[in-house]
Amino acid sequence: MKKNHLIIGAVVSMLGLGAVAMPAMGQDYPTKSVRIVVPYAAGGISDLVARIIGDKLTGYWGQQIIVDNRPGAGGMVGLETMVREADAGYTILMGTSSEVTINPIFDPQNATNAAAKTIAIVTSSPMVLIANPNAGFTDWAGFVEAAKAASDPLAFSSAGNGTITHITGEAVALAAQVPLLHIAYNGGAPATMGAVSGEVPLNLATMSTALPHITEGTVTPIAVTSAERFAGLPDLPTVGELTGDESFDFSIFVHLTVPADTDQAIIDKLNEGVAQALAEPDVQQRLADLANDEVGLYGADAQARVEADRQRGAAVVEAANIVLE
Repeated sequence: MKKNHLIIGAVVSMLGLGAVAMPAMGQDYPTKSVRIVVPYAAGGISDLVARIIGDKLTGYWGQQIIVDNRPGAGGMVGLETMVREADAGYTILMGTSSEVTINPIFDPQNATNAAAKTIAIVTSSPMVLIANPNAGFTDWAGFVEAAKAASDPLAFSSAGNGTITHITGEAVALAAQVPLLHIAYNGGAPATMGAVSGEVPLNLATMSTALPHITEGTVTPIAVTSAERFAGLPDLPTVGELTGDESFDFSIFVHLTVPADTDQAIIDKLNEGVAQALAEPDVQQRLADLANDEVGLYGADAQARVEADRQRGAAVVEAANIVLE
């Protein structure tokens, strides 16, 4: 896990100084419980991170942080809930890359996307291609051989149509030059259980979701999709290494998003709380245990990450001719 303590500390200091000049709205916020909408089922990376950060915010602010899981439509059900029920910073969203980088590719005119603003990238994690132990292969070469020999395309599960795990699975298929059949589940944790149970032979998962199953031996890791190897599995190669495509780099991030018209003083207070939480040693350890490798991007830096990942996803959508029904 990358821990840039200087950057995190600077953010806390910057936001803390800014709070001195905050209008009453920002100084008083929050005066009641805050709901964090998570657009996926419980147990996925955004849910876990929301609960870790939420616990800290409850302690800082003396107001309860409630995590509300609203899965469906590749994260859009949760995003729409946050926008529709917005109430001056008291309903916010903590989701994954999917809602803010992938969904706008398929529906750029969607009013919900325009009504939301990503204010922080809380953490990010590599993703991994895993296989059921009875799939008939245990490494990349075996996977490619099996996919080419199969009479029907091998199936892989993802967290849902239009999610980052869906698009990354399609990117893996392009890199391997094999056909794969996408099976959408209603969240990352259920999708991984599909591979554990043998409902599907393959799953494209966040490392945080897959790692316990890899450790237990209930799934077999095939390749990691980030640019660099995952420190927790140093012998597991990247897709880029295996294919010779050094530009192959897909990871998933957890973001904090609010209605676009949220008062800047409230945004500053939210980001201050997130930065303070990320500076806590126990939070850093818990995130490391969840295979997270980057923390703490705010404002323009967060927006730059969103845009870079959106462009990367758009290239896959075009190359694979992906159309959502």
